[in-house]
Amino acid sequence: ALTVNTILALILIIFVFIGFKTNYQSIKSNRQLFKAETYSAMGELGKAYKQYQTAVVNNTDLTRFEARRYFALFVLGNAKHADDYVAAEMYESAINEMKKSVEEAPYDIRHYYNLNQLYLASQKYDSTRLDKVLALEDTVVKLGPTRAHSYYHFGEAYFRKGDYVNALRNFQIAVN
Repeated sequence: ALTVNTILALILIIFVFIGFKTNYQSIKSNRQLFKAETYSAMGELGKAYKQYQTAVVNNTDLTRFEARRYFALFVLGNAKHADDYVAAEMYESAINEMKKSVEEAPYDIRHYYNLNQLYLASQKYDSTRLDKVLALEDTVVKLGPTRAHSYYHFGEAYFRKGDYVNALRNFQIAVN
């Protein structure tokens, strides 16, 4: 016969196991992000890039959006220093990760903001990326009609496409 103490001990063991299993993945993911940030700060961009990729792939819990965002910010800050063939692959990888964030949380404007930054920064590798920024305009405006940086992104895309009327309109909205 099971005693009350035995049952309580089993319940406690189960809770400890669940807590450990849940937190272990988060701790592991955060450790990978920390390593990536450390490599980046040390100027070891190749190692940092690979570590970010590992962190993003292995991060399946609640912090996956932050892992992808940190990866996108790393690419935005560092791809411009890489050879074109490396930079193009870095941008493509970061864009794919931000697309996943948009798909998984379509009402979070931060994902669109980071995606649009990546599109604009990598336009020289794929000229259709300006159109991709503009294709998100309606969605982004609905999610954040007062977000100045979003209008700046649209203005930048229109400007680069030579549509100066729409560029000026968006830049004016951004500063007002």
